Amino acid sequence: MLTSPFLGPELLAPFGIALKISMLIGFIVQVTHQISLPDLADAHQRENTEEMLDALLRSTLLPVLVTAAALIAAIFWGDQILGLFGPDYAAAKWGLVLLIAAQVIRALGGPAPLLLTLGGQQGMNAAITLACCGVLLVGNAALTPRLGVLGACLSVLLVAVAWAGLSTAMLARRMKTGASLLYVLRHIPAKKYAGRGRV
Repeated sequence: MLTSPFLGPELLAPFGIALKISMLIGFIVQVTHQISLPDLADAHQRENTEEMLDALLRSTLLPVLVTAAALIAAIFWGDQILGLFGPDYAAAKWGLVLLIAAQVIRALGGPAPLLLTLGGQQGMNAAITLACCGVLLVGNAALTPRLGVLGACLSVLLVAVAWAGLSTAMLARRMKTGASLLYVLRHIPAKKYAGRGRV
């Protein structure tokens, strides 16, 4: 909706197909986060850091691997995939790459919005969502008229960066924790070594 006023009708169809493909890949991220939600909620309620880290690892590692594999596939075969929808769609290859890169960023950020919700920070999630809508609108207005499909896709990538960055920052500030794959990998070894030391 925010893209259509800035993107001509001839470019809207390739952008729409690229967006749908990236959203199908992003659906894997969403499903994995939702499957892990009960374990995250239980660990949060019990304030069990080790269980929380284990649940976060399960909710971040698979989506990162899947989205990274999809990104590589888009880089090498994106034009062929889009070409299945028509010869004019292949031109959106690098737009598809940007949209899938946005899903990689989302996967790397982990289920930070879910953890904010578990911590009673629904208002903060709403504020982040509104801010990201603003980023999308400004990005489309500034980039899409000049760059076409690439500009529209770059705007989506900027939203993914803003969403992941703001969610991560607010999670650290409000709940003193993290949800990203980097956060999990940095903290899980320390917990395991500490457990071995106690034994």
